Amino acid sequence: MVASTGGFTVNGSHKYAEEGTFNVSVAIADNAGHTGTGRAIATVGDAALHGTAQTFNATTEKPFTGTIGKFTDDDAAETDPATYSILVDWGDGSTSVGSLQLLSPGHWAVRGTHQYAHTGSFTVKIAVTDVGGAGVGIVSTAHVI
Repeated sequence: MVASTGGFTVNGSHKYAEEGTFNVSVAIADNAGHTGTGRAIATVGDAALHGTAQTFNATTEKPFTGTIGKFTDDDAAETDPATYSILVDWGDGSTSVGSLQLLSPGHWAVRGTHQYAHTGSFTVKIAVTDVGGAGVGIVSTAHVI
């Protein structure tokens, strides 16, 4: 494509495996043998996370253990749960760290264990962050009998 100043615009695409800052260069040659090189820096953000709420039932008689939410990572190649941190606000004034179960590439179940002291419905807030800086909030509901 010819730019209005007589130069050229070079378009291209590339999918980066991870976030970061990368040097980019392009070599250009015309039919007459003239060459040139263009350089730039590409800043690539972390792949997005997307959360899904989960309604679950618990009792005051024994601790609940199970899935409290789900999320997907657009970087489906990430399969190490240590990449993520999970903080759970159980809705009754207490918080704890959650755990993860890989369901399939890029798809995770957020799990937790908690003992509720009172019956009722509780709004459970889950904060998921990964080492690359992406994060998602998930709001689930616990029905405690």
